[in-house]
Amino acid sequence: MGIHEVVFIGSLLTAFISGWVYYWRDQQLKKLSKDFGMKFSEQETIPSPRKLLPPYYLGRYGEADKINNIFQGEGEDTGTWIFDFDYTIKVEKEDDEHSPTQTAVLFHTPSGLPSFIMIPRRGMDNWDLPENQPTILYKEHPGFTSNYHLQGENGKAVRAIFTKELRNFFAKNYSWCVEARPEGMIIFISGFRVSARQIQSHLHTALFIKDQLVKAAQADSLA
Repeated sequence: MGIHEVVFIGSLLTAFISGWVYYWRDQQLKKLSKDFGMKFSEQETIPSPRKLLPPYYLGRYGEADKINNIFQGEGEDTGTWIFDFDYTIKVEKEDDEHSPTQTAVLFHTPSGLPSFIMIPRRGMDNWDLPENQPTILYKEHPGFTSNYHLQGENGKAVRAIFTKELRNFFAKNYSWCVEARPEGMIIFISGFRVSARQIQSHLHTALFIKDQLVKAAQADSLA
């Protein structure tokens, strides 16, 4: 067998395996949507979370290439979305492009939280952040401050909702991105696309982050 035949057979095997993996993941996602009680669309349809992203700074960096594998809640949870989105980021210093894929959870319902943005310090130059918001530091918690950049319009209010428990969580988990706005909240791990088996855990963690922030905000309003 010649080299060309070997390459051809190898290409066929690669295509077959890729197609099988794609089909398997699609079937798993459809099953999960039923388990979650959510709608599922493999490709972007109407309605789409794309139209909800522009208000969020973390949803409009770079150029949006693709949104797919979309879950949407039903009934009272129609504002809850889970989806994969690809972005192309131009890295000016290296004259290069970086195209990360991440799985985002979007809670597009008013939460009563003060507006803030939290991103990992590593790679933060890639983000187009507002310049008129103060940076919030926790000198008593260097494990959090050294790994995350946090800023918000009302520094005092934002500082109050990042409890010690939540900061401890982020200090041990370095790559989360969270933004809260009056419209809702977007949460994802930068550059991380979760597998079908990880989606439930990913959603539960996002709910934990959201619930901790809302609970702290409610407690602060009563203080």
